[in-house]
Amino acid sequence: MRTESAESPDLVSLREVLANAALGTCVISPQREILFSNPVFAALLGASPQEIAGHPLAIFARESALADPQVPTVFALPGGVSYKEQCVLGGRVAEGTPVRLNASALRRGTEPPWAAVIIVEDLTECSRLALEVRERQKELAALHALARQLMQATDADEAALARFVAELLPPAFLVPGQASSRVQLGATEVQTPGFTESPEGLRREWATSDGGEASIEVRYSSGTPEPFLQQEHALLDSIADLLRLDANRRSELRAREEAARALAQRELQLQVALDVARLHWIVWDMDTDLASLSEGAARLLGFPPETSAVTLRQLRECVHPEDQPHVSRAFWEERNDQVSNEVEYRVVWPTGEIRWVLARGGLFEDAHGVVAHHRALLDVTERHALEDEMRQAQKMDAMGRLAGGVAHDFNNLLGVIHAADELALEQVPSGGQLEADLLAIRDAAVSAAAVTRQLLTFSRRHAVHLRVLDLATLVRASEKLLRRLLRPGVRLDVRSDGDAPLVRADAGQLEQVLVNLVVNACDAMPDGGALHIDVGTAHVTPDERSSDTPAAAGAFVVLRVTDTGIGMDAHTRAHLFEPFFTTKAAGKGTGLGLATVFGIAARCGGWVEVDSTVGVGSEFRVFLPLVVDAAVFEPSALPPAASSAQADETVLVVEDDEVYRRLTRRMLEGRGYQVLTAASVQDAGRLVAELSGPLHLVVTDYRLPDGTGLDVREALRALRPQLRFMVMSGYASDPPMHEQLETEALKMLDKPFTGEALALAVRAALDTPVR
Repeated sequence: MRTESAESPDLVSLREVLANAALGTCVISPQREILFSNPVFAALLGASPQEIAGHPLAIFARESALADPQVPTVFALPGGVSYKEQCVLGGRVAEGTPVRLNASALRRGTEPPWAAVIIVEDLTECSRLALEVRERQKELAALHALARQLMQATDADEAALARFVAELLPPAFLVPGQASSRVQLGATEVQTPGFTESPEGLRREWATSDGGEASIEVRYSSGTPEPFLQQEHALLDSIADLLRLDANRRSELRAREEAARALAQRELQLQVALDVARLHWIVWDMDTDLASLSEGAARLLGFPPETSAVTLRQLRECVHPEDQPHVSRAFWEERNDQVSNEVEYRVVWPTGEIRWVLARGGLFEDAHGVVAHHRALLDVTERHALEDEMRQAQKMDAMGRLAGGVAHDFNNLLGVIHAADELALEQVPSGGQLEADLLAIRDAAVSAAAVTRQLLTFSRRHAVHLRVLDLATLVRASEKLLRRLLRPGVRLDVRSDGDAPLVRADAGQLEQVLVNLVVNACDAMPDGGALHIDVGTAHVTPDERSSDTPAAAGAFVVLRVTDTGIGMDAHTRAHLFEPFFTTKAAGKGTGLGLATVFGIAARCGGWVEVDSTVGVGSEFRVFLPLVVDAAVFEPSALPPAASSAQADETVLVVEDDEVYRRLTRRMLEGRGYQVLTAASVQDAGRLVAELSGPLHLVVTDYRLPDGTGLDVREALRALRPQLRFMVMSGYASDPPMHEQLETEALKMLDKPFTGEALALAVRAALDTPVR
């Protein structure tokens, strides 16, 4: 097909210019027919320039405005304006080839366009690159999203992570609508809807460092040609690598957390052990002159518990001034001589309280080569307190031994005085001055005997016989004795409740408690007053029980002694029960009375309470455990009231003190007994071996020059198996002695004794069956 313009010189010239152009070019007429094209354009269509000449461009330029007759073309544009659009070319080779068309109209002056030049740019490579960019963008977006998810996930998010990855994969592949995925992480498996087991798929598997298994898999529905690009393989590899690294990271984190927990547990156990052992630490950095403290060390040294570091000067200031020299010396010896040592010193708290510290340590080098001064601190305040108590106990034990020894010798002297006075009173007429003098001697001997009983009780050398007895009856039986102790002007009132308040105690010790409290009350009323003694019961609940009370809560018998005396201040009450503490003038008191009361109450399982107001008076309350089983009540435990009868049995008295022996003989003979005497174990054995007449009882002192009363019993029982024995003693320095006497069922008589007490004890021993 030819046109008129084909022979135009302009057209010839244009053909020559465009024939060798690098881009595909064609010239069309206003009727949109191809006038001519260069070889590049013809090659895009799979033809020659001659084959396509004369054909409308519309049959080749598909999906273009040039192919639509209803749409204005480049010929309708003003002169000098270009028209650009993208379309798809069709042809034998380039079917569906994407191109960009650049059209410009050709004019002669103001005439209408006589032709248009179409330059065709092949966009195939650009489209390929754009597709790769889009796929790369999807891959990067997926990796970015996964990375963010991994950074935000925790160890407990494994199931959530699996769901996230499963939903992330399909949009990132070439054909999102036909892609599905499955993710398995440990025990969690997640798959998206439409997942099939078709053979066309990508799969990655790996094992984690903790032995777990994991995999990811993507599949397209069947019929999709060549579904998996290289980029998709790489994307799956990258995601698998990220998940594997994350799994290993999680495993390492779990291992670290377990190690951290184990370390924290060990540190806790160590801290508990240190706290239980009261062991604390301090580390002094010699370069910075700062000392790091544990919380316990801060408390021990008197700093606030939150204090973590102090200076060496602050450490020195908390040490007791008297201990600072030797502490500093030990400190610098460790630093200069590089030796380890230990030192004990006192620290003074801001409150003024003093604590004892044992510090052990020296210079130590850590793993980084840093040398520091390490010290372990131990609170030894309680140990020092116990040592002080032990020393005090040793002093008190020594004093007790001394008091017991003095009481033993004094008892022998008092026994002689008392016995001689009693015998003398039997021979003088009543009503005379001589009788009054002898009675004064007797009263002095009784008072002196009470002092020796206090010394023996204080030294724990007194023979104690615990029995169940009625405290109210004992108080009434002692009333006559107590009235003799009253000062002029002191009125005594003794009361008790209706029930028999039974306690388990030693009758003699309870008498001593009464005497001490009455004497103490009388001394508090120099100008007279009222003295009340009453016996009752009380039930102490756990809430009412004081922390200082040694006994448990329960039922108790309460002995109250109340006076209207001068009372006591707080200082006196604080030291009231201390041995040898007294407010009396020198020579007026021993300071043992209330200490003895306290000791007797504690020994019976009770305690003593005191209420006192200066100028009003005092009330002492002695609490003793109530015995509720009346079946064990022993009326014989009460002080005897009946007199002994005359007798004619033969009694052997074994006593090394000649005067005591003679007076004992006279007291027994005065009551009708036939009395023999011996001064030692050997004398007694010789006498009994030579004796042809009857012998009913041996009364022997426990301590003799050549043995004990038990030795006397053993020696004489070999001669006379049915012989009865009774032991006298004024000092029991050997605690097992009483156990031996009770085991052998031997009667015991404490020195000094009266003739009545001796007669009663002898009668009881004679009436006891032989074992």
